[in-house]
Amino acid sequence: MAARSRGTVLVAANLRSARQQPPPRAALSQCRLASSSAGPSSSSSSSSSPPPPPKEAPERHRVQYNDDPFSLHPSEEHLHYPLVNASDLASAAISHPPTSTKPLRPREVRMLARDFVADSLYNPRYGYFSRRAALLPPQQQSSNGNDADDGGFRFREMKDQRDFMAQVEERYNAFERTVIQQGASTPTGAPVRPPPTSSSTGGGGRKRPNAPSPSSAAGLEAAQALGRAAYEQSLREDQSHDVGVQSMLARQVWHTPTTLFRPHYARIVAQHCLDTLQGPMQRGEPLVIYELGAGDGSLAGDVMRYLEEVLPSEAYERIEYNIVEISERLAKGQEERLAKWVSQGKVRVHRRDFLEWDQMEERSCVVIALEVLDNLPHDVVRYGTSDLLPYQAYISIDGTGDFAELYTPAVDPLIRRYLDLLQQVRPGTVASPPGVPRWLSSLPTPLRRGLAEHWPLFPNLTKERHFLPTGALRLIDVLAAQFPKHHTLISDFSALPQAVKGVDGPVVQTRLARNAGPVSGGRGGPDPNSAATPVAVSTYAVLQGFFDIFYPTNFEVLRDIYGQVVAGKRGSGITGTATVSSHRAFLERYPDLAKHCALNGGRGPNPMLEWYANVKWLTS
Repeated sequence: MAARSRGTVLVAANLRSARQQPPPRAALSQCRLASSSAGPSSSSSSSSSPPPPPKEAPERHRVQYNDDPFSLHPSEEHLHYPLVNASDLASAAISHPPTSTKPLRPREVRMLARDFVADSLYNPRYGYFSRRAALLPPQQQSSNGNDADDGGFRFREMKDQRDFMAQVEERYNAFERTVIQQGASTPTGAPVRPPPTSSSTGGGGRKRPNAPSPSSAAGLEAAQALGRAAYEQSLREDQSHDVGVQSMLARQVWHTPTTLFRPHYARIVAQHCLDTLQGPMQRGEPLVIYELGAGDGSLAGDVMRYLEEVLPSEAYERIEYNIVEISERLAKGQEERLAKWVSQGKVRVHRRDFLEWDQMEERSCVVIALEVLDNLPHDVVRYGTSDLLPYQAYISIDGTGDFAELYTPAVDPLIRRYLDLLQQVRPGTVASPPGVPRWLSSLPTPLRRGLAEHWPLFPNLTKERHFLPTGALRLIDVLAAQFPKHHTLISDFSALPQAVKGVDGPVVQTRLARNAGPVSGGRGGPDPNSAATPVAVSTYAVLQGFFDIFYPTNFEVLRDIYGQVVAGKRGSGITGTATVSSHRAFLERYPDLAKHCALNGGRGPNPMLEWYANVKWLTS
């Protein structure tokens, strides 16, 4: 994937009807966006596109200021592309003909940052979670039929945490080796060869004639054509994944506390649900649970097994466990793993986006969202240096697949609403917005304006981006509107290393084979005996579907916003009060269940309590 550098444009007016009106006066900001190419096309704009209107002379100081004078600025055509959202792109991808020569990913469009992230992660044809992400699988059963706690590790048999880490690493490596080896052939067994490269040799060991480089336009198009052919073959043969996805799975495997500490982690979750709904259950009401984004279904299975153990038969028969899953691939796997309870009517998988949920649930219930907030779409704003007003970010994609970041005054209703709520719960953000240097916010407004108007090198936008959890706000809205008697059980990362610079910036990473040399037989590709390593990048504008994009959550702010939203809509007497706990503090509420993860016969450290120190819980 070739990377091209583009500048960041501040458009000093709303971009509505950009194709019908001359663009507003544009000015270049101080920050360059390191962007990735999503694949080339024959031209940067179609012949039917209207010619760009005449350029206006930009303000002098805005043009001259740039932290990298050698970077390319976005062309003016970026200002005229139509606005789309993630739903539009999902519909376009589904209807995209497999035999079409046009790129599957969008070109010559603009979208808000949250729609770009949602498309990258959840597009049904190329989204990261739709096609590439895989969970660390459970340990296989032994020959005598006994496994380690339903696929978990035998913690008491391990001497120390080094032993535990070695076993986790071994399970990773074994899974990656297996999937890479399986990905070396098509479903029919015919080898799939990558686009020829300089290391691919024909007869006599010479370079094949006209062999394109994998990073060239021809090489990228050849790789896309190969993927489309494999995808169509997998559909014809009713395969769950195409070959490209199978090999990519090995590099996208990820784990959660649910998978590492099963079944004990899930049993704590189950006991918390029982404690929370103890009153309604004593009145004869069913135990109603909603789990958002259930992964491979491990948590649900372990919860159901625990409830079957501890509940009286009449209470167990009244269980309703609902999974809401946006990924068709993961939903299918969940139904297969939980087939026993699905057939009994105790577990139901809803294949839909919870943010679009429109069914009223008037019963008391627990809504579980573990590692969900981090992958919800976020918006991006920066603040004007002269007035400290917010500007919302768009991602614009040109005809070659290059990205540019554009900014306009923040008028999007969801962005404005989040910023208004933030000011209510954190009044200090009015005078000093997040990411604004203290020296800048402390300057008198006339002085800031004077600098912006007369100092040639004064920037027009703050350097740090402020990433807004507007997806989390939408989730809270759904809970408040459709679940008036809900209780939350939310857990996620409160801080992340190697994050993109900015306030609550995400980690953007993929997993690559450690040894990308040719495998035996002369086929180019990853070594099947090699594992993979995560690689983080410095921008969220990356090739859609190939990178995980996950954000930290400011749980204290989320708690206060949750209280504002939920308390304002509930009429059931539940106030919307929520509590934030550290990962360890929450688990230590259930010592009889947590102790089973202690090492060295129960006398050693407990990794379930000591790991994930950057995780917090929100309960209500």
